[in-house]
Amino acid sequence: SLCPQMYKNAKGMKKSLLFLISILTSLTIQAQENIYVDPVTELKYQYYLDSNDNNAPKAKLVDGRSTAATKVDFILSEFVEDGITYKVTSIGDKAFTTYENKKYTGNTSIEYVIIPEGVTTIEANAFNNCSNIKLLELPSTFTTIGTNAFSGCSRLVYVCCNNTNANLSIPSLLPNNELMSLFVPVGSATDSEGGYLNTAITNKWKERFGDRIYAGKMIARSEERRVGKECRS
Repeated sequence: SLCPQMYKNAKGMKKSLLFLISILTSLTIQAQENIYVDPVTELKYQYYLDSNDNNAPKAKLVDGRSTAATKVDFILSEFVEDGITYKVTSIGDKAFTTYENKKYTGNTSIEYVIIPEGVTTIEANAFNNCSNIKLLELPSTFTTIGTNAFSGCSRLVYVCCNNTNANLSIPSLLPNNELMSLFVPVGSATDSEGGYLNTAITNKWKERFGDRIYAGKMIARSEERRVGKECRS
């Protein structure tokens, strides 16, 4: 039998363990509560209040690995949860791909990726080996693409960049596909035809797209629905 002191210590340890379990359970529940699932596409978004931006309500797309969305504007620009509107500002690391056994396996259902306005960042490996992507539209708000975000997207042939003064590093992070064409808004830094040419930026884009850079609109359609947007001016 336990002596009184040992019994007292064991009882105290039990209380501490139960307290720790309750904290971990609470944190788990809280983490679960911070995930929003789009009922249409089953995409998952982590939402939070950004302490670095006056507690602005923001969200990150964190899981689209099993979505069957293919040809629509399937990424939300915002959603409402508990009466609060959360703005989607980023696409998370490996959001549409799985990394197992040192290999990336991307979601091959996706064909058209239209990143909504408000998104600034596409993190590393977000669409790695999503090999059926044919069209990519980047919003005017985007500033950063992470390493290998579009690695293995060998079927990507149409890129629309709505940022009129895109970062110099962006082109090198897109697939090196000699069939790719780039569409930019009239009056953007890469619009040489309109006389708005920024040589440093344009040279970087030309390294990836050659002479396949067009100022104007890109519209892609299927038999059933419009699947791309105009490249805005």
